[in-house]
Amino acid sequence: MTSKYPYHKYGFTITEILISLAIATLALILISVIVTRSQVVYRLGTEHMETQTLLEDSLSVLTADFKAMTRFIGIKNGKEIEFETSGNHGVELVKYTFDETEKSLKRISNKSFSTDFKSRGRIDYLSFSAIFTSETTSDRWSDHVNLVMHLISTENDKMQSKVKLPVIVQFYSGRFVPNKFGR
Repeated sequence: MTSKYPYHKYGFTITEILISLAIATLALILISVIVTRSQVVYRLGTEHMETQTLLEDSLSVLTADFKAMTRFIGIKNGKEIEFETSGNHGVELVKYTFDETEKSLKRISNKSFSTDFKSRGRIDYLSFSAIFTSETTSDRWSDHVNLVMHLISTENDKMQSKVKLPVIVQFYSGRFVPNKFGR
């Protein structure tokens, strides 16, 4: 078959090109949506791991301090707990305080390390409370301190989902006696 235009080359029509461009555009949009959502899920997973690490680090240090406690000084406004410990550094004054403006838990010591556990902006709520049992009870439970804390994600404003981890822990010790800050 001969063409009536001898120099005519076969190719794509404008309609075919527009349809293939539309299909390619849809495929690229779909791929970008999948990649974007994958990044959000990855960041959320990272936030979960960082929040868990913060929890583990702070609770392991708190537990070690409570085990080494020699004298309980008291709790102030539910945001600060102070006591003495005995260990490698001798008698040490240890204070844990919740900074509401920075949303962080701080460990302050007069002899060993002080830290904020890399918790800046990561603790939404924290409260210490002491429970003292009666001395007259025959099967007396150990006195204890409750710690209630809500850990949050630092990415809350950037993502649709919030990472929140409520934590309730009780620390027991025979060294708890009501004094300086009161019951």
